[in-house]
Amino acid sequence: MREQQLNELTGASRLAREFFNKLIRRIECTKPLAGSGITISEKENGFQVSFENYTTVTLNVCSNGTPAELVVFARPQN
Repeated sequence: MREQQLNELTGASRLAREFFNKLIRRIECTKPLAGSGITISEKENGFQVSFENYTTVTLNVCSNGTPAELVVFARPQN
């Protein structure tokens, strides 16, 4: 489920209010960027990122002292 947009502040001091309102606007308009072979589409609950001609690579890593797996997308070698 997508979160509702935040209301801008009204009661804080002018400097604090301006800073936090800019921060709110910056966070809410940040979205993934499409690129070569990557498409972005907005859905009801967020964004869907699609990759063309990419493969997944599973890496064995350590996370806080515990073995874990990290799946990344890799572009094929030319």
